[in-house]
Amino acid sequence: MTWFKDRWLLLRDAYSRRKWPITFLFFVATILGTIDYLKEFVSRWIIFPSGGSIEILGIRAPQIGVVIFLIGALWWMLEVALEFRKLLIPAIDVSFNPDAEGRVKTRTEIQDGRSVKIRDDMATYIRLTLTSRSRKTVKGCVVFLTRLEKRLNPADQFVDIPLQGAVPLTPQPIDVYPRVPTTVDFLKVGEYDNQLGATVPWPFRLDGVFNDNATYRLAMEVVGDDIGENICVEIDWGGKWDEITGRECEGVGSDDLPQDKRSMRATK
Repeated sequence: MTWFKDRWLLLRDAYSRRKWPITFLFFVATILGTIDYLKEFVSRWIIFPSGGSIEILGIRAPQIGVVIFLIGALWWMLEVALEFRKLLIPAIDVSFNPDAEGRVKTRTEIQDGRSVKIRDDMATYIRLTLTSRSRKTVKGCVVFLTRLEKRLNPADQFVDIPLQGAVPLTPQPIDVYPRVPTTVDFLKVGEYDNQLGATVPWPFRLDGVFNDNATYRLAMEVVGDDIGENICVEIDWGGKWDEITGRECEGVGSDDLPQDKRSMRATK
C-alpha cells in the first residue's frame, strides 16, 4: 500500500507542475483512439466515404494515438524529472537591497582587545542577502572581495585599488537554508569613530583604504557547495555614519573585470 501511495503522490505532484502537456496528450490520444466510434456516431447525420477505419500514413488512428501518448508521456516525465533534479541541485542568489535589509542602523558596542565592553554605540551595517534557489541547503558559503575601486568625483573614472589577492569577508563559512534568506555584513561605520571599514579583520596592507569620502565599487564572489555567484556593489561614503548609501552596479560583474582580476568560479 505504501508503494502505491508514494508513487501516486509523486505523479500527482508532477502533474501539478506540468499540467498542460499531459492534458493535451491525453486529449489527442483520446480523439485518435475514439475517432472510429465518433465517425460511426456522426455518420447517422453525415455520410462518409466507405473504407473502414480512418488511417493516417497507412497507420490506423487508434494506433497513432497510443504511440503519440507514449512518446509524449516519456517526454513529460523527462521534463518533470529535470525540474525535480534542479530543485535538489544547490543554487544561490546574491542581492543587495539598500532600502531593506541591505542597510541597517542598530545599537552596538565598542569593546577593547579583551572583548570587554567600553561603551554603547550606534552603527550602520551594509550587508548582502544570500538566498537558496533550491530545496537543498547550500553549505559552506564564503564571501570574497575580488576587486575594489574608488571614485572621488562623480565625473571621474573609477580607480583600481590593488588587493593583491581575494579578501574573505566572512569570519567562517555559513549555510544558506531553503526559503530563509541569510545576510552577510561586509561594511560598517559607527557613530563614535565615524570611520567606514570592514566587519572582519583586514590585511594590514589595506589599512585606511576607506579614509576618503568617495564612491567605492566592490566586486564580490560568493562560493560554497561547489557553486559560485558574483555581485558588484557601489557604496557612496560622504563622511556621515547614518547617511551612507549604496546600490548594485548596473551592467558590471566579474566577467567585466580584467582577466587577472577575475575570481575563480565553480562550474554550476
